[in-house]
Amino acid sequence: MIPKEGAPEIAMDEVREDLIINVQLFKENVRKYTLYFAWIKGEKIIPEEAPFAKKNPSDKMFTSSMLLLYIILFGVNIVLFIFFGIYGVLAILSIQFAFVLLAGKIYLKWVS
Repeated sequence: MIPKEGAPEIAMDEVREDLIINVQLFKENVRKYTLYFAWIKGEKIIPEEAPFAKKNPSDKMFTSSMLLLYIILFGVNIVLFIFFGIYGVLAILSIQFAFVLLAGKIYLKWVS
């Protein structure tokens, strides 16, 4: 890269760094998402299986999302409100806040 006359050197350095970073990100994306196929002469070709098996719709509804967990929590919230009244609201909010913070870990345990 040859800077044009009068261009500030600091701006040119920033442009140069941005270009280098973008080229590296592009190369990384190409490396990450490129598929390679290999065939061995004389070997039997085994077709790929579908990435998802046909499941019962109810199994999919209760295992691939957190719908069942939300239904259970809704029931717990009703019970807490009935037994503890206004103080149950504080318990409900704290339980929901904990589930929001831990949702990723709960989901990973739930589906695996």
